[in-house]
Order: sequence, then C-alpha cells, then structure tokens
Amino acid sequence: MRSRLRRRLAGLSLRTRLLILVAGLLATALFAVGIVSSLALSDRLVAQVDAELAAAGNRLDPPAGGLIPPFELDEGSAPPAGFDQLDEFAFLRRPGTSIGTLGAVVVDGEVQNATILTSGSGELQPIDAEAGATLAELPADGTASTVDIDGVGDYRLVAERLPDDTVVIIGLPLDSVQTTIYRFIATEAVVGVVLIAIGAVAGRMIIRMALRPLNRVAATARRVAGLELD
Repeated sequence: MRSRLRRRLAGLSLRTRLLILVAGLLATALFAVGIVSSLALSDRLVAQVDAELAAAGNRLDPPAGGLIPPFELDEGSAPPAGFDQLDEFAFLRRPGTSIGTLGAVVVDGEVQNATILTSGSGELQPIDAEAGATLAELPADGTASTVDIDGVGDYRLVAERLPDDTVVIIGLPLDSVQTTIYRFIATEAVVGVVLIAIGAVAGRMIIRMALRPLNRVAATARRVAGLELD
C-alpha cells in the first residue's frame, strides 16, 4: 500500500506535492488545536456544573441536621404530582433548585427511591429501578462523578452520608454541557475547513512564486536541449 502511495506521489508535480504537504501540516495543526481546546472547554464546563452541584449539595446540610422537612401545603390545596415522595426529596423543593436535578436515597447499599425534579412547581419523575441501581455504586465521599444513567442520560453526581448512615445523592444533568461541546466541535470543523481552503490557495500562490526561478532554469534547459550541436 505504501509503494502504491509512493508511486502516486512520484507521478505528481513538485508544486502539487508541496501543496499537499502544506495542507496536511495545516490540517494536523488545526486538529491538534481543536482537540486541546475541546478538552479545555469540557473541563471548564464540567467545573461550572461541579460548582452548581456543590451549591445544590448544601441543601443536604440543614442547620438542624438530617433531611429537610417536607414541603408544607396550604390547607385545602392539592399536592403536586409526586408529592407522596417529597418526604425523602424535600431538598429538591428548596429555592434555587434547577429543573432536572436528580435526588436519590440509598439505605444499606440499596436505592430506596430515585427521582428527578421536572418542573418549578415541584413535580417529580421517578427513575426506573434498574436505571437507579447504578446509583448505589456511587462512593459516598462527596466527590463529583459522571455517571451514564440508562434511559436518563449523563449526570454529574455527588453522594453524601447523613448522620443516620443514609446516603443521599444529588446530581445535575450534563445535557447542556454536551450540547455546547458538540456545537463547539461543529464550529471548529467548519472554521477548520475554511482555513485549510484559504491556506491551500495561499500556499499555491507562495509555492508558485518560490518555484519561478526553477521554472526559468527548466525552460532554459529545454531550449538548450533543443539546440543542434556542431
């Protein structure tokens, strides 16, 4: 395969080979810059999510200790959907909690309940038991971890152990982070193609100017070769 490539390159003019070399080097440089910048952006966005997660984790530490009391309804008012589960997930009702925030309670290594806040009115969407089982493996050391929850998506999660040995998990979705990264990569790809095209045109002009002396020498050699010798 290498021999075929060498034969094909050998059949090309010097100008074309130099142009391919310039375009290849430019593409390699842009690819490397794209990877580094994408990783840096990902780390920064995840760090922002971790900061939000740390703020959300403070809801697990009320002054009196233990879980926050259930949300109180006015007399005669109807509870929102999922209110029967709010005793364990009252911390999701605290002001400032983002929609999509996940909460889970683990007792003796088993997930008792897991749910996601789906609206500002406090509606909760339970997580499937099989999908929630992944949460039981999360270490309760307060360290943020990225977990792909089956049927739910990627979440940044933190598990905290309460004084009664109950483990409470809180997490934030990474959908916005992934969307931002995908858009950034798409933008990089478009800009990269444009830059390679511009570089190829500019390279062609520079190579043509650089090879003019050689072209004149070659033209002179051809004229000399065509002369009749006495």
